[in-house]
Amino acid sequence: MSRLRLPFILLALSVSAWSQSTGRINGTVEDASGAVIPQASVLCTNTQTGQNRTVETNSEGLFAYPDLPIGMYTVEVKKIGFEGERRQGVSLLTGQVLDLRIALRVGAASQTVEVTAGAPLVQSDSSTVQTSVAEKQMQDLPLNGRNALQLTTLTPGTVLTNVGTESGQQDNTGLAVNGLRATQNNFQLDGTPYTNRFFDSAPTLPNPDALQEFTIQSSNYSAEYGGAGALVQLSTRSGGNQIHGTAFEFLRNTDLNARNFFNVSKPPFKLNQFGGTVGGPVIKNKTFFFFSAQDTERRSAPSPISIT
Repeated sequence: MSRLRLPFILLALSVSAWSQSTGRINGTVEDASGAVIPQASVLCTNTQTGQNRTVETNSEGLFAYPDLPIGMYTVEVKKIGFEGERRQGVSLLTGQVLDLRIALRVGAASQTVEVTAGAPLVQSDSSTVQTSVAEKQMQDLPLNGRNALQLTTLTPGTVLTNVGTESGQQDNTGLAVNGLRATQNNFQLDGTPYTNRFFDSAPTLPNPDALQEFTIQSSNYSAEYGGAGALVQLSTRSGGNQIHGTAFEFLRNTDLNARNFFNVSKPPFKLNQFGGTVGGPVIKNKTFFFFSAQDTERRSAPSPISIT
């Protein structure tokens, strides 16, 4: 009979001095004929935290927001003599580069055109080959043991393997991408290194309810990241201007298990994983908190086998 308790607690304050996962939003502002519009005001607002930044387009009608925290954004463009335009539902993922083309129509500046943005199918500003797994996928797809690293296999050319690793000793199974060694990958959590250098694998990950998303860059990523394998960037959730929380419990037992042909009886096994999350504001539009906890309890016994 064994008992394993593995709590994982994450407490994060979303302030600018802390590391966090980021992306980039670029764009071009033009009129109906395709001519660029310089000195247009572009306001980018995070819909969850209310934090916003304003820039102006340059002489070529271009604007850029580097190092934006990941999340959902609204982009609003205004220029005297033109109707304003508001792009809602702009989703920025970890390491993603979005390129927006916004066309303004001639009219009164008091009028605004609202557009719900769709997810771009092609990332035109970068040659990086990457796959992102969002929060909904981590919560809806089946996970054995609630380990989000299992979803890395959704990326083409990716496989979980024990070849070339210390099998059974590291916290997570090795990850091989495009036929490269499992020890050649880099892992990051909220923009900081998150690799167990003794095993060259990922340490214990936050539970899926604590993760907002993760991105696997499997080819052509920036030279600022070392290693020949993949770059796995994990992003934790953060608080917003509204209090939100979840509670969960997952149970595994032997009720639906079949008896092994050589076993006298089914060996006992019970696994309970339970916990919850809560997040909200400390100072509205400025500072936020997010707390997550998970406890794992396992009760089992060696499997007796009788052979005649």
